Amino acid sequence: MAIAMPAGIVSDRLGRIPVLLGGWTLRVLVLLLLAALPAPPAWQVWLLFIAYAATLAVTEPAERSVIGDHASAHERGTAYGLYHLASGLLVLPGAVLFGAIWERFGSSAAFTTAAIVTALGAAWMSWLAHEPVAQAG
Repeated sequence: MAIAMPAGIVSDRLGRIPVLLGGWTLRVLVLLLLAALPAPPAWQVWLLFIAYAATLAVTEPAERSVIGDHASAHERGTAYGLYHLASGLLVLPGAVLFGAIWERFGSSAAFTTAAIVTALGAAWMSWLAHEPVAQAG
């Protein structure tokens, strides 16, 4: 809440896209830092995972706001439900793939892959968020 609440306020004032792009960029950078440190001391790992969690807290309010902005009033519940369904369905396969890459190629490859997938997803979501809002009749 210490990060998510101010991030939501910034999202309301500056717009969703700048907050999302900033948060997603920071997330990719944190993942690349995790990939670049082959055997960091425990305190650095903890610090980077806290930074990763902070990037999630920065983007979460703006992501949900984009959904609310693009859904009509009578479809918002469905839109949020689909968002959480898609997120939930992709978490397990993503974690399994991350673990498989880690086991086969090492932690650097796993974090680099996560950074690439995050960057591609961010680019796609940014493009979708810029699409005109379709209003139901």
